[in-house]
Amino acid sequence: MTYAGATAGTTSTNPPVNVWSALSGGQGSGLGPAGVRNIWVYSSTHTGAECAVANFITDALNLGMKANDLFFGITGSAATTNPLHFRGVVCAPISTSGGQISSNISSGL
Repeated sequence: MTYAGATAGTTSTNPPVNVWSALSGGQGSGLGPAGVRNIWVYSSTHTGAECAVANFITDALNLGMKANDLFFGITGSAATTNPLHFRGVVCAPISTSGGQISSNISSGL
């Protein structure tokens, strides 16, 4: 099932998963000058371009996503023999409406 934040709390959810969190949570702390605090992984049939629209991740605030977090996605389906991956950065602002991945996503293998 592909991600849909509106399904949060049901058995059909597929939210991005936080696979790494910095121990210090202040803005500008963490890895590098941009202040990366979390790394997220997401797998679905959605492409990077589809994820790079406003409020695609409808429950980003509840998940704990922050601006400048890294986001890695894998695009494919059960029948895919050659899935693609993409990576981007979570953009500000994160609100109750959701969050967005940077529109200058890089992809490939």
